[in-house]
Amino acid sequence: MAQICRTQPEEGDWSINDLYHVVLTNARKYVYIENQYFRYTELAMRLREMYRKLKAAGWKQELYVFVVTNVPPGSGRINTYDMLNALGKAEQMPRIDKKQQDANPDSQDSKAMRKRDLEGMNIHVCTLCSTGWTQEEPSAMITGTDPSTGFPSGSFYVPPPQTVYRDIYVHSKLLLIDDVFFTVGSANINKRSMENDSELNIAMPSPELTKEWRQKLWKLHTGWEPGDDMKQEFKNWGDLIADNTRHRNAGEPLDAPLIEFYDDSTSGSRLD
Repeated sequence: MAQICRTQPEEGDWSINDLYHVVLTNARKYVYIENQYFRYTELAMRLREMYRKLKAAGWKQELYVFVVTNVPPGSGRINTYDMLNALGKAEQMPRIDKKQQDANPDSQDSKAMRKRDLEGMNIHVCTLCSTGWTQEEPSAMITGTDPSTGFPSGSFYVPPPQTVYRDIYVHSKLLLIDDVFFTVGSANINKRSMENDSELNIAMPSPELTKEWRQKLWKLHTGWEPGDDMKQEFKNWGDLIADNTRHRNAGEPLDAPLIEFYDDSTSGSRLD
Protein backbone atom coordinates (compact mmCIF):
# COMPACT_ATOMS: atom_id res chain seq x y z
CA MET A 1 0.00 0.00 0.00
CA ALA A 2 1.32 3.42 -0.96
CA GLN A 3 -0.02 6.91 -1.50
CA ILE A 4 0.83 9.36 -4.26
CA CYS A 5 1.08 12.92 -2.93
CA ARG A 6 1.47 16.10 -4.93
CA THR A 7 2.01 19.80 -4.89
CA GLN A 8 -0.23 21.04 -7.69
CA PRO A 9 -1.57 24.54 -6.92
CA GLU A 10 -3.61 24.67 -10.14
CA GLU A 11 -5.70 21.79 -8.80
CA GLY A 12 -5.68 22.85 -5.16
CA ASP A 13 -3.49 19.89 -4.20
CA TRP A 14 -0.95 20.40 -1.41
CA SER A 15 -0.98 16.83 -0.12
CA ILE A 16 2.84 16.65 0.21
CA ASN A 17 2.67 19.51 2.71
CA ASP A 18 -0.24 17.81 4.48
CA LEU A 19 1.71 14.55 4.52
CA TYR A 20 4.76 16.09 6.20
CA HIS A 21 2.61 17.71 8.87
CA VAL A 22 0.79 14.45 9.63
CA VAL A 23 3.81 12.13 9.76
CA LEU A 24 5.87 14.54 11.88
CA THR A 25 2.99 14.51 14.34
CA ASN A 26 3.29 10.72 14.50
CA ALA A 27 7.06 10.60 15.15
CA ARG A 28 7.99 8.99 18.48
CA LYS A 29 11.60 7.74 18.18
CA TYR A 30 13.43 9.47 15.37
CA VAL A 31 13.04 11.70 12.35
CA TYR A 32 15.56 11.46 9.51
CA ILE A 33 15.53 14.18 6.85
CA GLU A 34 17.88 14.06 3.88
CA ASN A 35 16.98 16.92 1.58
CA GLN A 36 18.51 19.38 -0.86
CA TYR A 37 17.01 22.27 1.12
CA PHE A 38 16.12 22.69 4.77
CA ARG A 39 14.22 25.95 4.93
CA TYR A 40 10.50 25.56 5.53
CA THR A 41 10.03 26.86 9.06
CA GLU A 42 6.41 25.68 9.27
CA LEU A 43 7.68 22.10 9.55
CA ALA A 44 10.08 22.99 12.36
CA MET A 45 7.21 24.61 14.24
CA ARG A 46 5.03 21.56 13.59
CA LEU A 47 7.69 19.30 15.06
CA ARG A 48 7.94 21.51 18.12
CA GLU A 49 4.17 21.64 18.54
CA MET A 50 3.91 17.86 18.32
CA TYR A 51 6.60 17.29 20.92
CA ARG A 52 5.22 19.99 23.23
CA LYS A 53 1.82 18.29 23.24
CA LEU A 54 3.37 14.88 23.82
CA LYS A 55 5.25 16.14 26.87
CA ALA A 56 2.15 17.87 28.20
CA ALA A 57 0.37 14.51 27.99
CA GLY A 58 3.12 12.86 30.05
CA TRP A 59 5.39 11.52 27.31
CA LYS A 60 8.89 10.88 28.71
CA GLN A 61 10.77 9.41 25.73
CA GLU A 62 13.29 11.62 23.96
CA LEU A 63 13.11 12.29 20.22
CA TYR A 64 16.14 12.18 17.92
CA VAL A 65 16.22 14.31 14.78
CA PHE A 66 18.91 13.69 12.14
CA VAL A 67 19.20 16.13 9.24
CA VAL A 68 21.52 15.91 6.22
CA THR A 69 21.33 18.88 3.85
CA ASN A 70 23.46 21.45 2.00
CA VAL A 71 24.98 24.66 3.24
CA PRO A 72 22.96 27.15 1.17
CA PRO A 73 24.27 29.61 -1.38
CA GLY A 74 23.26 33.25 -1.01
CA SER A 75 19.67 32.59 -2.02
CA GLY A 76 17.61 30.89 0.65
CA ARG A 77 20.20 31.52 3.34
CA ILE A 78 17.90 33.57 5.56
CA ASN A 79 15.12 30.99 5.24
CA THR A 80 17.61 28.29 6.23
CA TYR A 81 18.62 30.39 9.22
CA ASP A 82 14.96 30.74 10.26
CA MET A 83 14.58 26.95 10.14
CA LEU A 84 17.70 26.36 12.22
CA ASN A 85 16.78 29.10 14.66
CA ALA A 86 13.36 27.53 15.19
CA LEU A 87 15.15 24.29 16.10
CA GLY A 88 17.64 25.94 18.45
CA LYS A 89 20.55 25.60 16.01
CA ALA A 90 21.16 29.26 15.13
CA GLU A 91 24.77 28.97 16.31
CA GLN A 92 25.52 26.91 13.19
CA MET A 93 25.05 30.14 11.19
CA PRO A 94 26.73 32.51 13.66
CA ARG A 95 27.21 35.65 11.57
CA ILE A 96 23.72 35.57 10.11
CA ASP A 97 22.41 34.95 13.63
CA LYS A 98 24.18 38.04 14.93
CA LYS A 99 22.85 40.21 12.11
CA GLN A 100 19.32 38.90 12.50
CA GLN A 101 19.36 39.30 16.27
CA ASP A 102 20.76 42.82 16.00
CA ALA A 103 18.02 43.76 13.53
CA ASN A 104 15.11 41.91 15.13
CA PRO A 105 16.03 40.10 18.35
CA ASP A 106 13.90 37.22 19.61
CA SER A 107 11.66 38.16 22.47
CA GLN A 108 12.22 36.58 25.86
CA ASP A 109 8.88 34.78 25.50
CA SER A 110 9.96 33.35 22.14
CA LYS A 111 13.27 32.15 23.57
CA ALA A 112 11.57 30.60 26.58
CA MET A 113 8.99 28.80 24.42
CA ARG A 114 11.67 27.46 22.08
CA LYS A 115 13.68 26.16 25.02
CA ARG A 116 10.64 24.43 26.52
CA ASP A 117 9.57 22.94 23.20
CA LEU A 118 13.02 21.54 22.42
CA GLU A 119 13.80 20.07 25.82
CA GLY A 120 14.18 16.34 25.20
CA MET A 121 14.44 16.78 21.42
CA ASN A 122 17.97 16.00 20.24
CA ILE A 123 18.96 17.44 16.85
CA HIS A 124 21.92 16.99 14.52
CA VAL A 125 22.05 19.19 11.41
CA CYS A 126 24.79 17.92 9.11
CA THR A 127 26.15 18.00 5.60
CA LEU A 128 28.53 15.79 3.62
CA CYS A 129 32.11 16.24 2.48
CA SER A 130 34.67 14.09 0.66
CA THR A 131 38.40 13.96 1.32
CA GLY A 132 41.05 13.88 -1.39
CA TRP A 133 44.66 14.85 -2.01
CA THR A 134 46.48 17.21 -4.31
CA GLN A 135 50.11 16.73 -5.32
CA GLU A 136 52.34 19.46 -6.70
CA GLU A 137 54.82 18.62 -9.45
CA PRO A 138 58.29 17.58 -8.26
CA SER A 139 60.98 20.19 -8.78
CA ALA A 140 64.63 19.72 -9.77
CA MET A 141 67.59 21.80 -8.63
CA ILE A 142 71.19 21.72 -9.89
CA THR A 143 73.55 21.28 -6.97
CA GLY A 144 76.92 20.97 -8.72
CA THR A 145 78.88 18.95 -11.28
CA ASP A 146 79.56 15.24 -11.26
CA PRO A 147 83.39 15.01 -11.26
CA SER A 148 83.38 11.64 -12.97
CA THR A 149 81.28 12.69 -15.94
CA GLY A 150 81.37 16.46 -15.99
CA PHE A 151 77.60 16.56 -16.18
CA PRO A 152 75.54 18.71 -13.80
CA SER A 153 74.27 16.92 -10.73
CA GLY A 154 71.09 17.81 -8.94
CA SER A 155 68.37 16.79 -6.57
CA PHE A 156 64.65 16.35 -6.81
CA TYR A 157 62.12 17.65 -4.29
CA VAL A 158 58.77 15.89 -4.11
CA PRO A 159 56.27 18.03 -2.18
CA PRO A 160 54.15 16.16 0.34
CA PRO A 161 50.50 15.60 -0.68
CA GLN A 162 47.98 18.10 0.66
CA THR A 163 44.55 17.11 1.94
CA VAL A 164 41.66 18.77 0.12
CA TYR A 165 37.95 18.74 0.90
CA ARG A 166 35.03 18.88 -1.48
CA ASP A 167 31.40 19.30 -0.48
CA ILE A 168 29.10 16.47 -1.54
CA TYR A 169 25.95 18.02 -2.95
CA VAL A 170 22.86 16.50 -1.37
CA HIS A 171 20.05 16.15 -3.90
CA SER A 172 17.88 13.69 -1.96
CA LYS A 173 14.28 14.37 -0.94
CA LEU A 174 13.76 11.69 1.69
CA LEU A 175 11.99 11.49 5.05
CA LEU A 176 12.17 8.45 7.35
CA ILE A 177 10.13 8.11 10.54
CA ASP A 178 10.71 5.58 13.33
CA ASP A 179 11.74 2.73 10.96
CA VAL A 180 8.09 2.43 9.95
CA PHE A 181 7.36 5.10 7.33
CA PHE A 182 9.05 6.90 4.45
CA THR A 183 8.31 9.41 1.75
CA VAL A 184 10.54 10.10 -1.22
CA GLY A 185 10.06 12.06 -4.42
CA SER A 186 10.74 15.44 -5.96
CA ALA A 187 9.68 17.74 -3.10
CA ASN A 188 12.29 19.80 -1.30
CA ILE A 189 11.80 21.22 2.17
CA ASN A 190 11.17 24.77 1.04
CA LYS A 191 8.23 27.01 0.26
CA ARG A 192 8.39 26.46 -3.48
CA SER A 193 8.06 22.68 -3.25
CA MET A 194 5.47 22.71 -0.48
CA GLU A 195 3.25 25.45 -1.90
CA ASN A 196 4.01 26.64 -5.43
CA ASP A 197 5.82 24.21 -7.77
CA SER A 198 4.57 20.95 -9.27
CA GLU A 199 5.96 18.05 -7.21
CA LEU A 200 5.32 14.35 -6.81
CA ASN A 201 6.08 12.08 -3.83
CA ILE A 202 5.31 8.54 -2.85
CA ALA A 203 4.44 7.85 0.79
CA MET A 204 4.50 4.37 2.26
CA PRO A 205 4.29 2.68 5.65
CA SER A 206 6.96 0.00 5.23
CA PRO A 207 9.06 -0.99 8.26
CA GLU A 208 11.28 -3.28 6.18
CA LEU A 209 12.16 -0.72 3.49
CA THR A 210 12.39 2.25 5.85
CA LYS A 211 14.87 0.47 8.09
CA GLU A 212 16.86 -0.81 5.10
CA TRP A 213 17.21 2.72 3.70
CA ARG A 214 18.24 4.13 7.07
CA GLN A 215 20.87 1.47 7.59
CA LYS A 216 22.35 1.78 4.09
CA LEU A 217 22.40 5.59 4.04
CA TRP A 218 23.79 5.95 7.54
CA LYS A 219 26.54 3.45 6.76
CA LEU A 220 27.49 5.51 3.69
CA HIS A 221 27.58 8.69 5.74
CA THR A 222 29.30 7.38 8.87
CA GLY A 223 31.27 4.31 7.81
CA TRP A 224 29.74 1.94 10.35
CA GLU A 225 26.77 -0.40 10.56
CA PRO A 226 24.10 1.56 12.44
CA GLY A 227 22.18 -0.02 15.28
CA ASP A 228 18.61 0.48 16.44
CA ASP A 229 19.33 2.41 19.65
CA MET A 230 18.69 6.01 18.60
CA LYS A 231 20.28 7.45 21.72
CA GLN A 232 23.52 5.61 20.97
CA GLU A 233 23.36 6.48 17.26
CA PHE A 234 22.86 10.14 18.11
CA LYS A 235 25.95 10.01 20.34
CA ASN A 236 27.93 8.23 17.62
CA TRP A 237 27.01 10.95 15.13
CA GLY A 238 28.10 13.62 17.59
CA ASP A 239 31.44 11.89 18.20
CA LEU A 240 32.07 11.54 14.46
CA ILE A 241 31.17 15.18 13.81
CA ALA A 242 33.56 16.31 16.56
CA ASP A 243 36.38 14.08 15.25
CA ASN A 244 35.89 15.30 11.68
CA THR A 245 35.92 18.91 12.83
CA ARG A 246 39.30 18.34 14.51
CA HIS A 247 40.62 16.52 11.43
CA ARG A 248 39.57 19.30 9.09
CA ASN A 249 41.02 22.01 11.29
CA ALA A 250 44.32 20.09 11.26
CA GLY A 251 44.24 19.49 7.49
CA GLU A 252 43.80 15.74 7.98
CA PRO A 253 41.56 13.26 6.11
CA LEU A 254 38.03 12.82 7.40
CA ASP A 255 36.95 9.57 9.02
CA ALA A 256 33.70 9.57 6.99
CA PRO A 257 31.71 12.06 4.87
CA LEU A 258 29.41 13.26 7.68
CA ILE A 259 30.32 16.72 9.02
CA GLU A 260 28.55 19.46 10.92
CA PHE A 261 26.43 21.93 8.97
CA TYR A 262 28.21 25.24 9.48
CA ASP A 263 27.81 28.48 7.56
CA ASP A 264 29.83 31.51 8.60
CA SER A 265 28.59 33.71 5.76
CA THR A 266 27.62 37.28 6.59
CA SER A 267 24.87 37.87 4.04
CA GLY A 268 22.13 36.15 2.11
CA SER A 269 18.56 36.48 0.92
CA ARG A 270 15.15 34.90 1.32
CA LEU A 271 14.89 34.28 -2.40
CA ASP A 272 13.90 30.62 -2.71
